[in-house]
Amino acid sequence: MSEMLIFIHSQGLLKGLNGKRVLTYEFLQNNDDAVASAIANYSSGSNSLEDVIRRAGNISWDDSLRNLLNRGIISEDTFESTRMNRNDQDEI
Repeated sequence: MSEMLIFIHSQGLLKGLNGKRVLTYEFLQNNDDAVASAIANYSSGSNSLEDVIRRAGNISWDDSLRNLLNRGIISEDTFESTRMNRNDQDEI
């Protein structure tokens, strides 16, 4: 699958502070051997996949959420309840 996959795009709708739905997403482009290897070895641990998502052109779910939070579009509660990496102690 890692050889045929071009990209992964995951999206979700969250409740915004204004009561309207807000789009959040994650994007992973399979554009080099490191990405393909991380996808192929995902079952043995997702750390390498998380590392390649942080590369240029890719957008992690949590980064997309953090962007919405920093722009005042979603609440801190929405951010905390929908983020993927619960171990991330980065400043909000």
